[in-house]
Amino acid sequence: MQILIGTDKTNFSLKRYSEEFNFLEYQETYKSFVKKKTLKTVRKKVGNNFSFSIKAPLFISEETEIIKKFSLNVPQIDKERLEFYGRFKPTEENKKLTDILIKEVENLDADAVIFYTSNKFYPTPENIKNINNYFKELGDYFKKDDRDVFWATLGFWTNESISQALENTSVISAYDPLMDEIENNSLVNYFIMRGYGRYSSGYSDTALERLAETIFNKGVDTYVVFQGNYQISNARRFNEIIKYW
Repeated sequence: MQILIGTDKTNFSLKRYSEEFNFLEYQETYKSFVKKKTLKTVRKKVGNNFSFSIKAPLFISEETEIIKKFSLNVPQIDKERLEFYGRFKPTEENKKLTDILIKEVENLDADAVIFYTSNKFYPTPENIKNINNYFKELGDYFKKDDRDVFWATLGFWTNESISQALENTSVISAYDPLMDEIENNSLVNYFIMRGYGRYSSGYSDTALERLAETIFNKGVDTYVVFQGNYQISNARRFNEIIKYW
């Protein structure tokens, strides 16, 4: 069992970060697209014994109003065709962005891809169908290279609707095991730890012990990404706690 512990950003050099942690959720790909040279340089800074997940672009997954807000300085987005992006729609626009995402994953040599959807992305029949069809194809593509694909939703999704969206795909639901009641018996987990105040608070030692217990009880490879205002301190403390398990 491998436990990868990290954050979704760092306020010090990546080289120094990689000496302390073994994993980073790479954020630069979420609101823009990153050049091959940049990604190759990032990988070189940390070496091969370090794991990245890439945060998939919001332009594939989000609602039009969110895409419009962030697309202004993104040349890959056709501003005249915004309605054809997002919500995992089976459009040529989303396909082109997915091809770029695949190249980014390869250039960074990332081990995983994580898609996020906001609380504006509802479990409608159309959304469930679109996400299922999208993930069937994408999940199979990455699986052949032993890369994992995860999806985290902040919306009003139940275990049933999540299961419908991911049925017959290799994509795995990512969640916070201390907050979310998600049924997940996968062979790899992706735990998103935002803090009890959703970005604004840290974790007690007791909570981090519960997290460690959950990971070891499940007994599978696990990505643990700390987010929010206290992400570095939370990750450091958890790194210490996990040594004694």
